[in-house]
Amino acid sequence: MTRDDGGAEVAFNLAVGEPDISSPATQRELGELTHPLLGLGAHPRFYMRDADAAPAINLGQITLALGPAAITGLTAAAATWLQGRAGRKVKVKFGSVEAEGATVEEVRQLLELAAKVQARAPVEEQDGEGEDGQND
Repeated sequence: MTRDDGGAEVAFNLAVGEPDISSPATQRELGELTHPLLGLGAHPRFYMRDADAAPAINLGQITLALGPAAITGLTAAAATWLQGRAGRKVKVKFGSVEAEGATVEEVRQLLELAAKVQARAPVEEQDGEGEDGQND
């Protein structure tokens, strides 16, 4: 699923001066954030290195369809991510819109807006059919 398939992409962004995304502490935190979202259909993005046996790096980016349960789960994840961490943000991409929130309320509002836009998308775009009625 991509955001072009009717999903939204959500990115948990670090603040300036925080450890690198590949640091063990950041990876542990991202894993704890994204693991509960897997049951809601989230698709996390990872960076895999070809040359060595190093573990995959969780990039803090997920794609999923937004319904009430997903909005609740993502809002809870955003609260954990943003709590006590000045400068952290959560970016939401849906359709041609990209916006970010620095507070839990801003993120919740963005997710609700994204869900409304997603729900209004024409049925043929959501199920993969093109204008000629054929699957793309």
